[in-house]
Amino acid sequence: MRAKASATPRPDLEVHWGVEGYLQDFGFIPDTEDFSIPTDGITVGGYGELEWTPGHWTVIPGVRLDHYRYGLDSGPRQTGVDPRLAMGYQLTRWLAAKASAGVYHGPPRVTLAEGAIVIGPVPGMVGIGLERGLTRSRQVSGGLEADLPWSLQAIVQAYDSRLRTGLDFSLTETNLGIESSDDDDDIPASKGRSYGLEFVLRRRLGGSVFGWATYSLSHSERRAAGYGTMPFMFDQTHVINAVASWEAGRHWTLGASYHFHTGRPYTPEIVDFSADDGIGHGPPFSERLPDFWKLDVRIQKREVYETWYFDFYIDILNVTFNQETIGFEVDRRGGQKAQKSLFFVPMLGLRAVF
Repeated sequence: MRAKASATPRPDLEVHWGVEGYLQDFGFIPDTEDFSIPTDGITVGGYGELEWTPGHWTVIPGVRLDHYRYGLDSGPRQTGVDPRLAMGYQLTRWLAAKASAGVYHGPPRVTLAEGAIVIGPVPGMVGIGLERGLTRSRQVSGGLEADLPWSLQAIVQAYDSRLRTGLDFSLTETNLGIESSDDDDDIPASKGRSYGLEFVLRRRLGGSVFGWATYSLSHSERRAAGYGTMPFMFDQTHVINAVASWEAGRHWTLGASYHFHTGRPYTPEIVDFSADDGIGHGPPFSERLPDFWKLDVRIQKREVYETWYFDFYIDILNVTFNQETIGFEVDRRGGQKAQKSLFFVPMLGLRAVF
C-alpha cells in the first residue's frame, strides 16, 4: 500500500510527502538458534521533503521514518529515522554542481558466500537477525553535470559511504579462514566503508543513436572485531558498462551492451594437514578472481498500427561465449583447478502494446 501527495505554497517551493506499508510473509524457517527468523512481518514508513529553488540554487531537505515489526505476534521491532539533504547549483548554462548527504537504514540483508562463490542478496530471508539492529549507511556525494554538444551529457561524482551492520553474512567461518566448531559459529557484526569515483557519458533520446557509458573506480572494505580490516566480498576496483542503440530505419533497431569488471576478493583454500580433509583457508579475502568481460546484442523489429504496436526481438546474452571464473579448488598436493561458469542465453521475444 502506498500513497503520496504534494503541494506548491510558493512558486519556488514544493512540498512532497507520502506513506507506505507492506505486509510480509517470509515462509522460510531454517534450522538455527543464532538469530531470530520470523515467518511474517509488517513494515510501515513515511517521508516528507521540501524542494526550494531560490535563483540558481536547488535545496531539498527531507526525512524518512520506517518501522519494522517482524513476527506479528512477538518478535523484534526496529525503527529508522533518516535525515537527508540534497543541493544543486547551476554554475553556467551548461554546467551544474550537485551534492547530497543522508542516512539510510534497512533490515539485515542475507548474502551467502562460500569461498569465491556468492549467492544473494536472498529476498526471502530479509527478516533474519533484526534484533541485532538495522543496517545503517551514512552517505555523502558530490559532483558535476555538464551538457555537451551533440546531445551529450557528462557526469562525474565522488562518494563515500560508512556502513554498520549487526549481521554480516559475508564473514562466515570459511571466509574468515577459521575452522568450524560448535562453540564458535556466530556470524559477527561489522563496520565498513565504500568510496570511489563514478563517470557517466550519455546521449539523450531523440536521435537515431542513443547510448551511455559508465566507469567506476571504487573500493569497499569491512572491519570486524578480532579480524581487522579486509576487502568486502563485492569489492571490484574497476567496472565499465556501455550500451549503444541505433535506429536503422524501417522500424529496425540494433543494440549492443558491453560489461567489464575486475575480479572480486575471496578467501583461498590452502593445504593444511591438520584439517580433517587436508584443506584449510588462507587470510580472509586475500586473493582475487580474474577479470571478466562480456558482450550482449539485441535486434528488434517494430510494426506500428493505428492504436497499437507489435515488437519482435532477439536478445543474445554473452554472445562472445566468455567464461567467468567463480572459484578455485585445491587438492591435498596443492594443485589448483579453476571453477568456471559459462552464461550464454539466446532469447526470442514478442510484445504487443495497446
